[in-house]
Amino acid sequence: MEDEQRPKPTKEQYLRFKELEKEMEPGEWNDEWMELYDACDWSPELIKKGEKLGLKNALGEVILPEAYDNIKLMESTIVEKGERVVVIQDKKWGVVIADGNGTQIVEPQFDYIGYPNDLTVVKKGDKWGVLNISSGEYFLPPECDMVFENNGFIFLNGIASYVKDSKLGIFTEEGDLTDAIFEAMDPNPTGLVKVKFEGQWGFIDEHDRFTQDVNQAAYCFD
Repeated sequence: MEDEQRPKPTKEQYLRFKELEKEMEPGEWNDEWMELYDACDWSPELIKKGEKLGLKNALGEVILPEAYDNIKLMESTIVEKGERVVVIQDKKWGVVIADGNGTQIVEPQFDYIGYPNDLTVVKKGDKWGVLNISSGEYFLPPECDMVFENNGFIFLNGIASYVKDSKLGIFTEEGDLTDAIFEAMDPNPTGLVKVKFEGQWGFIDEHDRFTQDVNQAAYCFD
């Protein structure tokens, strides 16, 4: 995982990088931040003790002890102390906090876990669901045939979808959720969400039901 082309950041570079990151608004671009990002290798480093893996951050601090069969990291992800990390123990997936001790917040019990945002996709056996990591409760129980995702992320411009009994359901980052009653969703991730119901195209109203009245449409891509 180590980038041989770039050095690891010094502590001063690291602190400045994080300071600039805190100052940036969502979607904002900062030239100094980008220069620091390009100048250094910010990737975490896997460490090993026997057959078990742990993790160091870009400063070389141990943020997970060598206690796991595998640690799932996304390419180019910067892992900081205190963040959630997906780990595998005895062939089961769980989530821990990279706090130096590996405090467990999701017991290893799944066959797959997506990126550990508050809402993340999980798999048990051949069934899929959505887990709220913060509360430990299911947003969608693992009873679905599929929860669509992209590289571990389930939301595309604030909207996600799942399949159950060959029908499609829609849900949002805000927690709105429809039953799986639709035949299709327009894949264009902009504007109002368009769905197909009983052969007709229309929208989803504020009661999570189908409507062909555009004035009642309540589901919208960010």
